[in-house]
Amino acid sequence: MMICRGGEDGKDGVFILGLSQENITRLINGEPIRLRPETHPGVPQGWDIFILYGQTEGEMIKQLVRGGSVDMDTKIKKDPRL
Repeated sequence: MMICRGGEDGKDGVFILGLSQENITRLINGEPIRLRPETHPGVPQGWDIFILYGQTEGEMIKQLVRGGSVDMDTKIKKDPRL
């Protein structure tokens, strides 16, 4: 489920993603969810949104590389809290 509502001032809005059990099962099986404007109205033009699951950040990066979304030259910023 995806709900997207832009604010009247163009700044405030809400973007809600709900994951069903089927979505969770797919994520656990290494199948990332990809949201694009062409397939999910409300996603901003020029954006691709990915939802991933992995026991480590490295596992998630491998999923993106396998899917062709990033390559070994892609700059990846890791949260310093992790």
